[in-house]
Amino acid sequence: MARQTLILDANLIVLLVVGLADEHAVPKHKRTRAYTTNDFRLLLNVISEYRELAVLPNALSEASNLLEFEGNGLPEKIFRRFLQFVSTTREIYIPSLSAIERAEFQRLGLTDSVTLEAGKAGIHILSADLGLYLAAISAGYSAANFIHAIEAARA
Repeated sequence: MARQTLILDANLIVLLVVGLADEHAVPKHKRTRAYTTNDFRLLLNVISEYRELAVLPNALSEASNLLEFEGNGLPEKIFRRFLQFVSTTREIYIPSLSAIERAEFQRLGLTDSVTLEAGKAGIHILSADLGLYLAAISAGYSAANFIHAIEAARA
């Protein structure tokens, strides 16, 4: 049975988009070099366990900036995949005012604080960012650290 709604942090959106464009580009792209093609496949498996993947506009903006559409024909592929991802994924809007009122805002910034607000609403958070993950867990929200999943898969 599929779980609840899942949101990804900006770094995992970048990994997903780059991998969907060309999984062999994952270890080559400037922002995904720390990951392998197996890590990308693991992300797909994790996503498949959820009823729905949703995104936050803040995370999409960060991901767009991080993609830095670069080199060897990848820009067009990545751009097309990003467009497809945005057009086929439900976008959840959370007002910035709600996020900046959070105690974590000064330490984590706007995007992570908006993500925590989504967690407060019962949406599961998947992050590669330890600070965001720890804040979510500390607040009692449903969250997972993708790095832990990678380490478990590699063990």
